[in-house]
Amino acid sequence: MQDNLSLFEADGYSMEPMLRRGDRLVLRRVSAGELRVGDIVLAEIDGRKVCHRVIGLDSTGGSLCLLLRGDASFSQPDRVPFQACLGKVSSVIKSGGAVSLETFPQRVISRLAIYLFPALMGLRRFAARLLGR
Repeated sequence: MQDNLSLFEADGYSMEPMLRRGDRLVLRRVSAGELRVGDIVLAEIDGRKVCHRVIGLDSTGGSLCLLLRGDASFSQPDRVPFQACLGKVSSVIKSGGAVSLETFPQRVISRLAIYLFPALMGLRRFAARLLGR
């Protein structure tokens, strides 16, 4: 792979349904100015590598911090310095092939995901409790 690209295998459930355990993620190094709300990044948080969505950018105090949260999470976002960002997910390799996250339709989906995925996961959990599953 090119010097600015690397691979990472998704391990966990915090980004479902967009990313699933076992998906291979193509990461691209980016500058602070290239990140946008809705992007998915790999960051190091408390010694762990975490793949989450950027739900906010904060440059209060002169340095850029990312607000990160998994799509399936209802918790408060993690606030991490830009330096903790190991790369932006530029595409996902699933069993059916590769999907670029840098096309216009995927960028729109990424923006909507900030609001829709947590709501859908909440409805899913509610339905499971209602049905006794």
